Amino acid sequence: MPMTLREVGIDDSRLEEMAHHIAVNEGVDAPGTFAPLSEQDILSILKAAL
Repeated sequence: MPMTLREVGIDDSRLEEMAHHIAVNEGVDAPGTFAPLSEQDILSILKAAL
């Protein structure tokens, strides 16, 4: 089972685009979320998952 984004074929070339999409479409500050995340927070998480 893949454990990193690289292992599933994702490199860092589109991480900013992915972070923006998540921030806009996934409601990262929706009620019930543990803590609100900014787009920069999401980008940091994606970079760590490479």
